[in-house]
Amino acid sequence: MNPHKLTTLAKRNGSAGPMWHTDVRVTVGTVVDLLATKTGGPLTRRAANTLLTEMAQDSWELVEGIHSSGSDGTPHILIAVGGAR
Repeated sequence: MNPHKLTTLAKRNGSAGPMWHTDVRVTVGTVVDLLATKTGGPLTRRAANTLLTEMAQDSWELVEGIHSSGSDGTPHILIAVGGAR
């Protein structure tokens, strides 16, 4: 699937929940754009493309915007694709 179609479908399939624990509001489009433009090594690019493909093929929800994990403080975004987090 071409990259433009992939991102268009992924954005269309996404929805956002209430996101209670974050100060920074993130949109469905932001998440897709971050994955589509992620730079890094080949494994990072492949993982992002795999996730985008899943998001383009199934409904997904933005569960929580940018927040830090309790265990190591790494900022991340939580999504659920097809009900799986």
